[in-house]
Amino acid sequence: VAIDPAGNAWVSDVSNRRIQVFAPDGALLRVIGGGTRPDRAMAPNQVAFDDVCLVFVASSDPAEVQVLTAAGALVGSWGNSGDVALANIDRQPGALLGPKGIALDGRGNVYVSDNIIGRV
Repeated sequence: VAIDPAGNAWVSDVSNRRIQVFAPDGALLRVIGGGTRPDRAMAPNQVAFDDVCLVFVASSDPAEVQVLTAAGALVGSWGNSGDVALANIDRQPGALLGPKGIALDGRGNVYVSDNIIGRV
């Protein structure tokens, strides 16, 4: 669960492949993923926000960071390792196999923990 600057709760539901967004009063605002958007595959583990309310999603399937608007529109993504074998992953800076955690600092840097590769 992550709280955005407006006080909304973003709940990552990796089993149902979706993010649910709730208002401070508990009302469901929207659902992102989970079959509601067939153009975007995701298995969200954690979300984080930047200072302009872009949403950064650590997704394990595909293994990438997805960047969304607050409304849920896909802006971009990076990190999907494709067919890179674990033995060759060190030769692919920025590749991800199992992103689980995500955080942003005050300078806009994004930090992603990957539990399969064992690195941030």
